[in-house]
Amino acid sequence: MELSWQQRLDAAPESGRRPLLLTLVQTHAAVALGHPNPRAIPADGAFRDLGFDSLTAVELRNRLGAATGLTLPATLVFDHPTPEQLVSYLFDELVAPDAGTAQTTSSVLADLDRLQRSCEALPAGHGDVAVLENRVEALLARIRDLARTRDLGGAAEGAPRLEGLSSATDDEIFDFIDNL
Repeated sequence: MELSWQQRLDAAPESGRRPLLLTLVQTHAAVALGHPNPRAIPADGAFRDLGFDSLTAVELRNRLGAATGLTLPATLVFDHPTPEQLVSYLFDELVAPDAGTAQTTSSVLADLDRLQRSCEALPAGHGDVAVLENRVEALLARIRDLARTRDLGGAAEGAPRLEGLSSATDDEIFDFIDNL
């Protein structure tokens, strides 16, 4: 089963996401213009200078929309006149967290994997271990809060569930009530 572009982006290391999107844009731009090689589309070249007109701009928009699952504006190529600028727009739409959208578990796990690799790369006797330890403890406390909210039937899930209340502390019950 082939991965969707969103899945490929989620699975890619952070440093590989923009290059992956640039390849997507260059590939579809080359097809829209009839070029056999995506390398014929320079990252900083203006779409207009490459030969894009209204029809090819719409074709590129349709191709990118189909590949990414995004609903893209008809003025996409004119609003983002180079492949690099278009990549920045697509990156913001596909990768950057949206304030109104919760992150998925898989993206958080990918972030944790990157964090683990970074910690493993630290030299023995690293000087700021206490700072790192405090940040990880704060993160763990947040994860535990999420689990308690779930166990106590958090408001986001609809009607509260009472199964977790029997083992909850007074503070947890008051927190639960405050969050309704």
